[in-house]
Amino acid sequence: MPKNMPVYIVAAGPDIRAAASLSMPCVYLVYSIGAGGALVRAELPVGARGGLLGLSDHDAPIEHLDLQRLCRDLMGECSRRGYGGILLDFERRELGPLAGELSRLLSQRGVPHYVPLELAAAAPGARVLVPSSISGGSFEQMLLSYCRRFDPSRLALDVVRLCNQYPMPSYDPDGTPLSARDFHALLEQYDPTCFFSKELCAKYFTYHTGEGAHFVLYDDVASTWEKIAVANRLGFCGAFVLYRDFGTACRQLSLNQPAGL
Repeated sequence: MPKNMPVYIVAAGPDIRAAASLSMPCVYLVYSIGAGGALVRAELPVGARGGLLGLSDHDAPIEHLDLQRLCRDLMGECSRRGYGGILLDFERRELGPLAGELSRLLSQRGVPHYVPLELAAAAPGARVLVPSSISGGSFEQMLLSYCRRFDPSRLALDVVRLCNQYPMPSYDPDGTPLSARDFHALLEQYDPTCFFSKELCAKYFTYHTGEGAHFVLYDDVASTWEKIAVANRLGFCGAFVLYRDFGTACRQLSLNQPAGL
C-alpha cells in the first residue's frame, strides 16, 4: 500500500470548533468571494491552522471580479494560516469559467487546489474530487474507471455517506434516502442482521413488512474507512469527509488505525 493519504474533515458554521479539536487536517469552509474579488472570511477559532482553505461560491458576484486580487488574498490567507491548499467548493454552473480561470492562476503559483468533478475539464491543473456514492456494481471498479480518466495522484475521494432504502425487487438505482432518525428506528424495530458487501464497500440489511421485503444500504465508520482505504491503495491524493456525517467519530477514519467491520 502506498504512503497513507490525508483524510480531511470538512466543516462549516457551528461544526468548525469541534472539527478543529480532532487533531486531524480540516477544510475550513468559511471563505467566500466578496465585491471586487475580495476574500471574505466568517468566524474561525483563534488557533485554527493547517489543513485547507475552503472557498464557497455562495452569493459570489459574477460581474467586475478582480481575480488577481482574489488570488493574492487567497495566497496571503494560506500563508498566515499555514493552509496546504484550497478547496474550490463551487456549485453554481454559471461560475464554471471563473473557477477555471482562478484554477489557472493558482496553478501558475504552485498552489495545490481541488475542484468538483464537474469542473475537471475547466481546471486541468487542479486535483479532482470524485464522489464515493454507488448503489450497484463494484466500488473499486468505479474508482478504477476514474483512474482511467485522470492520473490517480490527481484524484481525491469525496465521501458521500450512504443511507438509502429500496423495495425488493427494485429498479431504482437511488432508492429512498433515510434520515438518521428513520434509520435508527428501523434498527430498533426489526433488529436486523447486518452484512458488509465487499463489492459495494457498504453495509446492508433486509427487513419484511406486510407490503413486502425492503433492502437498506448504508455506511458507518467501518465501511467508510474501507472506502478510503481502497482509494489510498489506488494512489489517490486524499479523501474528504463531512464532519456533520460522523461527528467526533471522524477520528476513526484516519488510515493510521484500521476500523473493524
